[in-house]
Amino acid sequence: MSVLPARGMEKAPEGPWRYRNKVQQPVVWSASRRKIVTGFYAPYSHTLIPISDCLVQPKNSVALFNAARDCLEQFHAQAYGEDSGRGWIRHLLLRSSHATGRALLVFVTRTDEFPLAADYIETLTRSFPFLSGIHQNVNLSRTNVILGRQWRTLWGEEYIEERLGSLRFRLTAGSFFQVNTIQAEVLYAIVRNSCLPLPFGERVGVRAPSSGLRPPSSQKGEGIIGDTLLDLYCGVGGIALTLADRFKHVIGVEEFAAAAQDAEVNARLNGIRNAKFTAMPAEQFLRLREARNRDLTIVLDPPRAGCSPVALKAVIAAQPRRLVYVSCDPATLARDLKILAAKGFLIELVQPVDLFPQTPHIETVVTMTRSAP
Repeated sequence: MSVLPARGMEKAPEGPWRYRNKVQQPVVWSASRRKIVTGFYAPYSHTLIPISDCLVQPKNSVALFNAARDCLEQFHAQAYGEDSGRGWIRHLLLRSSHATGRALLVFVTRTDEFPLAADYIETLTRSFPFLSGIHQNVNLSRTNVILGRQWRTLWGEEYIEERLGSLRFRLTAGSFFQVNTIQAEVLYAIVRNSCLPLPFGERVGVRAPSSGLRPPSSQKGEGIIGDTLLDLYCGVGGIALTLADRFKHVIGVEEFAAAAQDAEVNARLNGIRNAKFTAMPAEQFLRLREARNRDLTIVLDPPRAGCSPVALKAVIAAQPRRLVYVSCDPATLARDLKILAAKGFLIELVQPVDLFPQTPHIETVVTMTRSAP
């Protein structure tokens, strides 16, 4: 096993700053300031630290976010209280595109009402021409989960477009996408390289390019390295579509139906015909697979909590020839790798990627192969 140095953010106009394409902040009433404030919670607490700028957010996003907060104050919106369960506005969410500069703004509310919606729309669209859509998400639950199930478009477009290399992605406000577009290209290129059937000695020290992701050519039979790729926890299809030109068949599995639908749209948008997406939990999909494929590659990109024991058991039973695990949490990654190693998977290479500069968080790509039975 070899652990390579972390890949830093090498190519960025502002360096490793102002990179996040998504921000979400709680909205609370500040008794001391006697006004609505937004910000982030202090570590391990529910103490909100009000902010007016964040150096990992683009300047345009910060300005729009602050203006939306000011609108809430101007139009006398009532902030939601966790203890009382009362109030109307819970969170603000903003998603922006690194490629186009366009943005979507979301008001997360406790009820489906939206008083003075026309005034919000007129005020914000007049001042921010890069704003593509304004949306409402309704969260009825008394939990700390940010988004609810009900969505409503108040004005404008339902999605913005992002690009990774030559690939185009349509992103709705609530869909998952890597928060650092520049480093996502680096990450996906590393995953792409990790799927190559190279001997261990040839793989060590190979630095994946930071760009150069190409549209798929699998329809022409060029560059095929395997029969089937399973991209589990695929989100809107970023990894699956990046690798579609290297496999005969690509299957993306995503528990959330809206994200799986976005992935299907993105496949059509890029003319990719050999990638299919299904909406169900990863462990359920693997359990329902009828036939084992001797030429199978699996990519795992689970949430911070890692893979469930049931999911890991299903992955092991699928007996992939190659397994690539993409993790945003070293602790759950170590836990899951211990289980996989005990079941015969050999760790070839560990490649950290600094996807979250100025924070203690790290993304990690681990390349594994299955030992001979």
